[in-house]
Amino acid sequence: MATASAVLDQRCTVAFVDVDADNFTINPADIEEAITDRTRAIVVVHLGGHPANMEAIKQIAQRHNLKIIEDCAQAHGAESHGQKVGSLGDIGAFSFQSSKNLTSGEGGMVTTNDKESHNLVHAFMNVGRAPDGARWEYPRLGWNYRPSEYLAALLLVRLEKLEEQTDIRNQNAAYLFNELKQIEGITPPKLESWVTKHGYHLYMMKYNAEGFGGKPRSEFLSALNAEGIPCSSGYGSPLSREGGIKRVAELYPKIIREFPCPNTERVCAESVWLFQNILLGSRSDMDDIVEAIAKIQKAWN
Repeated sequence: MATASAVLDQRCTVAFVDVDADNFTINPADIEEAITDRTRAIVVVHLGGHPANMEAIKQIAQRHNLKIIEDCAQAHGAESHGQKVGSLGDIGAFSFQSSKNLTSGEGGMVTTNDKESHNLVHAFMNVGRAPDGARWEYPRLGWNYRPSEYLAALLLVRLEKLEEQTDIRNQNAAYLFNELKQIEGITPPKLESWVTKHGYHLYMMKYNAEGFGGKPRSEFLSALNAEGIPCSSGYGSPLSREGGIKRVAELYPKIIREFPCPNTERVCAESVWLFQNILLGSRSDMDDIVEAIAKIQKAWN
């Protein structure tokens, strides 16, 4: 929601396109259909920590002279072809909100190698000041979004642990993949060929009721939580159908464009999420997850 809201806040229009059915990130094949002569940028969300197909997206951006904005809020430490997300497009945005892999409770960070973009971001968060300007000079309009030194101190300590924790999440996710793929009705998240490191803010499985005696996902989630495995159904509907976005579309129909998103609808209907803190557990914790899911399946079949 924050991603689309940021665009709308700047009086820009939003075009919603579908995700890839396997990795849940924006589908490059659907991007070009949405591009018009008014399009200025492609906003890429590395959802759950899985890097989007940036090579394909960059080719599209080059053909149409578009900027690429990376939403890396759920993808701290993730890599595509050995390169960190946030350095793959023109500008990247990270969140340090309380649920994130790297957190100070609130706050965020912008990454770019473009000096003008850097200066704009600096002015935006520092009441319009230039990075090398005087304290009482305001060459641009801006606001007070400066993070405190207390938050920075927390982040510096936690940043030292990010790579190690990301590796632990990847190891546990790989173990879960090999174990869960053997359970009919559960599809563990796919790791695409370009992903050299997943952020694993979320471990997003897909649930098929046929493998669980026809029981709906809601009952599976209740049963898994009852077994002591915290889980969630994730996003309940495509973003374009959320109340705030729908209201904007009703009032200003030209601002919101929505393309067919069957993959997004299917993912919303089938997702089962485990959160990043669970993936920091021990191997026996991972076994508990597998055993709980297998126990439920056996009881229902």
